[in-house]
Amino acid sequence: ANNIAGLIVEPTKSAYPNHNKDLFQKFIDRGVPILYIHAAYPNIPGSSLVEDDIEAGYLATKHLVELGHRRIGGLFKNDDLQGHGRYAGMIKCLREYECPIDEEAIVWFGTEDMKRLFNDHHAEELLGAWRDVTGLVCYNDQIAMGVMSMAKTRQLRIPGDYSLVSFDNSNLAQNAEAGLTTIAHPKELLGRKAADMILTLLQKKPQLIQEVMRPELIVRDSAQAID
Repeated sequence: ANNIAGLIVEPTKSAYPNHNKDLFQKFIDRGVPILYIHAAYPNIPGSSLVEDDIEAGYLATKHLVELGHRRIGGLFKNDDLQGHGRYAGMIKCLREYECPIDEEAIVWFGTEDMKRLFNDHHAEELLGAWRDVTGLVCYNDQIAMGVMSMAKTRQLRIPGDYSLVSFDNSNLAQNAEAGLTTIAHPKELLGRKAADMILTLLQKKPQLIQEVMRPELIVRDSAQAID
């Protein structure tokens, strides 16, 4: 109704087929280009601008491995493709460095779980899953902050009892009591690239663009070396 020329879409629950496929198809049928950022729905065609989440997960895990950690757990979002990519990168790194892969120490959660993820009941389940690990890869800075808060209430040290690496390099990471080591989110650069790409698509050349942005590790204080 608003005569939209183009759409930039950040998918939610991108690991699942989108149930609004028919609505997206109406834009496609009208020649309105769609650009997905961060992830693309598997059942809807369109251009995409994403971060290399597999490489990001690899870099996060490699940092822990290079600090001497061998038993590494994780906390990943199961309904977003970013979570699957970061997990895949973690597993790739663990295999490459011949570290044990403990699936029981890798915990998955969904969008609806986030509000109760760190309540007393779930906190005990998390700590039980991580009883033998020294390093953790967290889905993003928000989740890492939840882990840090949970640990603090139980007199656990970060770093110390656990070393953490997360993703996004958000303000949370920079302002945390123990600054979070994290994989940087390209933020403004991604926004500029998305604008350039949608303008190119509006000129009808080319019809489809797919670009992957490389991750960068930002080292702070949430992970430390162990013997």
